[in-house]
Amino acid sequence: MKFRDKRNRLITLEYNDVTNTISAFHDDIQIGQIDFIVSDTYYTQIAYPYIANITERYQRSGIATEIIKYATTLYDIVRFERDYGYGGKTNLIHYSDAGLVLKNSCERNGITKELLDDDE
Repeated sequence: MKFRDKRNRLITLEYNDVTNTISAFHDDIQIGQIDFIVSDTYYTQIAYPYIANITERYQRSGIATEIIKYATTLYDIVRFERDYGYGGKTNLIHYSDAGLVLKNSCERNGITKELLDDDE
């Protein structure tokens, strides 16, 4: 999949179904990726963004959002785990500031659905 980021750079996304990773490339150089943890049930694949890494000069250009949008075409459901905000003091999920912005933006714009208590 190809798209233009907010700075009008042509970005290519590639999906690896073995590692459940979507990588972003600009001028054939990898500039980021998001790894997903995938939960398979009999009829549904739920993908959770696990590790996101976008090269600093490409951040805040909409690339991570486009990766999440692309993931919604590959998996039945894409959602983020809730943020428990404990900052590494436990095994519970805590997002970086940029990660939390991505999560909230995707949920607010209807790209992903917020994980509710009764969804667990």
